[in-house]
Amino acid sequence: MTDAKGRSASPRVTVDRVLAELRRSHFAVLSTTGSDGASHSAGVNYGVSAPGTDLALYVMTRTHLQKARDIKANARVSLVVSIRRRFAWFLPPATIQIRGRAELLQGTGEAGTQVFRRFWIGRRILHAYDKSRQRGESRICFLKITPDPVVRTYMVGSNVWELNRRMEAGAASVVIPPDHDALGPSPRQKETTMRRNNQALFTLLLIAAAAIVAMPLLMGGTGMMGWGGIYPGMMGGYAAPTGSPTWPWGMAFGGAFMLVLWALAIAGAVLLVRWLTNTEQPSAEDVLRRRYAAGDLTRDQFEQMRGDLEPVAVARPDS
Repeated sequence: MTDAKGRSASPRVTVDRVLAELRRSHFAVLSTTGSDGASHSAGVNYGVSAPGTDLALYVMTRTHLQKARDIKANARVSLVVSIRRRFAWFLPPATIQIRGRAELLQGTGEAGTQVFRRFWIGRRILHAYDKSRQRGESRICFLKITPDPVVRTYMVGSNVWELNRRMEAGAASVVIPPDHDALGPSPRQKETTMRRNNQALFTLLLIAAAAIVAMPLLMGGTGMMGWGGIYPGMMGGYAAPTGSPTWPWGMAFGGAFMLVLWALAIAGAVLLVRWLTNTEQPSAEDVLRRRYAAGDLTRDQFEQMRGDLEPVAVARPDS
């Protein structure tokens, strides 16, 4: 459901969430159209420009391939990015659909190279193309794709129950302002990141609690003569009835389980302390961004005031 301007009416689908999902994924289907009007599609690995720079997607390829030849004739392209599900992997993936304009850049360009260095498969691709250059390959290039403002999504932020009642509920769109990503992480992005970190912390603590509850059941089996037959012994170890065929396996399992349990407990304690002691206050630039987002400042005022803050952060008075 969208408003009169075509923007998403769902609070779950925001510009910040779409950008975060784009940066989390690195595979898309790229569609191009050639000079003869024929369309072509290909799976590509991509990277997204860093926050604080103009939004763009980069793909590494070679100039003689079909997609590069198509872009020379027609710069209009589209991409479909599938979002992997962490738990319900058997359900269709959510998708982000992007339209935009593409251009060919040198394969040694600094912008594209920096983007690909930030993720694992990108570094592998750079390494493979470096070897190709050593063998004399000179057709390597980057595709720089500048997205249109309107980005459409399906099933991003939706749950199965909503889609079961009404399939159209999964469709949404957002409008990305041209300078949105150039301003760097917004307060909303930081808030979203903090919320996800809190959810991860809660999940870890829940797993640790479940492990503590489950340990007596797993270690004790179903009773004195049950399937496990393992019980706490002297000196903090584990023992089993004499002659029990499960004795060696029980000891090995018990030791490994205790190591995992202690690792979860320690990690949960560390994250809990960090979360409780996090008293970070919004910086002057965060406040400035909020005022700009609320319409209190023009872009010229924002840029001027942000420039005034930069020397303050560098030249601090001696204490």
